Amino acid sequence: MSQAHATNARRRQPVHGLDLVRFAAASLVVLYHLGFKAWALEDSSLHAVLGRHQDFPIGYALSWCGWIGVQVFFVVSGAVIAYSARGVSARGFARRRVARLLPAVLIAVAIALPVAVFVFGSAPGQAIVLTLKTLAFVPLGPWIIGQFWTIPIELAFYALVWAILASGVPERPMHALAWLLGVASASYWLTVTLGVRGAGGAAW
Repeated sequence: MSQAHATNARRRQPVHGLDLVRFAAASLVVLYHLGFKAWALEDSSLHAVLGRHQDFPIGYALSWCGWIGVQVFFVVSGAVIAYSARGVSARGFARRRVARLLPAVLIAVAIALPVAVFVFGSAPGQAIVLTLKTLAFVPLGPWIIGQFWTIPIELAFYALVWAILASGVPERPMHALAWLLGVASASYWLTVTLGVRGAGGAAW
């Protein structure tokens, strides 16, 4: 095996620790939705089905903070995607992303469409339109799956990485992209935090 092939093989080795962190983050999100959000928020789909107020279920104290799993998942996924792009062509990267994302979306939509119509009482025509929007990856909602809002963000990151790979000089721009996203994210959260505290800390 040549040195280049050996290098690429090492680059494509899975990082199991990061996969475990992503699984834990996804589990936190599921716990948050099932243990808190679906019951606590009056505009949730579960409230619409039940037609009445539902007190917090047992485990609320442990599940309300699960929203942080979304942020953790995004950060770790960004690192994994950038890592997996090393030594890969722009075409190969795009092909792998489509093969990874499209089947999951098809399965989710196939489940969500009948649930929206027969469980939540959505009009069939409206549900079909939302389904087509979801399958077309339209970046602006609503979609047949409310949580689809994460997909346009993921696609935007895919497009940035693809553009860097297509430029033919992936290493330095990839590092610059990581710094840019990190600084932008930190600035956003700092602004939000200072804004909340400046308003009297009502959200705390």
